[in-house]
Amino acid sequence: MHILSNFYNSTRSEYYRKLNEISKNEVDLTHFINYALQDFKDGCKKFSIS
Repeated sequence: MHILSNFYNSTRSEYYRKLNEISKNEVDLTHFINYALQDFKDGCKKFSIS
């Protein structure tokens, strides 16, 4: 999905920080999922038709 890959490329340090958090706490993916969903939401806004 290009929306997410573009976001991850533009926020690369945050992306790696979130992945690092996951590796330290394998049970709780909440922060990474929230990060990804926020990007998806923002990316969809760019393509919405008013």
